[in-house]
Amino acid sequence: MQAITRSSLATRLLWAGYGLLGLLAIVYLAVLILRAPDASWPLIDDWSVGGFEVIAGAMCIARALKSERGRAMPLILGASLLAWAAGDLIMAAESLGGGSPPTPSLADVFFLGFYPLAYVALVLLLRR
Repeated sequence: MQAITRSSLATRLLWAGYGLLGLLAIVYLAVLILRAPDASWPLIDDWSVGGFEVIAGAMCIARALKSERGRAMPLILGASLLAWAAGDLIMAAESLGGGSPPTPSLADVFFLGFYPLAYVALVLLLRR
């Protein structure tokens, strides 16, 4: 039996992540097309979107940890995506049962944290 190398495992996990992101995007699109315009499904609208964002942020951070050079940009971009995902997930938790989250809420702090981090990542990308 062939031994699985660390690089082979990382590649398989990367492709599994892409596959999971693609599957979540297809399910979300199908739900948007099939359901009534005024319907809301919290499992799909809130939790699966948050899961999509967490997976994307984790993949950026994994890229930063894997590479030797150029770690800053994917690390900061991943942190910004995770900040936005945390905001979405906190907002979903605050609005469970049809409740209205307070304004401002803890989720707003994470949403606001996304912007400076994404800006720094974009500057680092453009400097490269």
